[in-house]
Amino acid sequence: MVMHRVFGEMYNLKAISGLLVRLPRHGGGSAGPPFEMPFTLDLPQADRDIWRQCDDLLASSHKTCRNIFRLAKAKDFEAVNEQIVRTGGDVYLRTLMSLDDQTREWIAKILSGAA
Repeated sequence: MVMHRVFGEMYNLKAISGLLVRLPRHGGGSAGPPFEMPFTLDLPQADRDIWRQCDDLLASSHKTCRNIFRLAKAKDFEAVNEQIVRTGGDVYLRTLMSLDDQTREWIAKILSGAA
């Protein structure tokens, strides 16, 4: 199940990259995915803490998606909202949020010993 989810995340990155390159970049040109490493590659020592870290990252992703929708609806960002809808980004983000919620439920079961 973990390997399935890891490969799923790789496809998510591909989909996000495809959406980003269709959006305009501030100052001209096209947007694109950043080529940066995370601030750390260290994992916690305990398995439970690794699962908690994964859950925290999914919660952060969910919050970011909610903020994108909230900002896109603001008066100053009407053009951004139109482009998100035009590229299918809104459907993708809602699907991502749903899948992340399902994964968080799965992690909660693992942490509770029910999985």
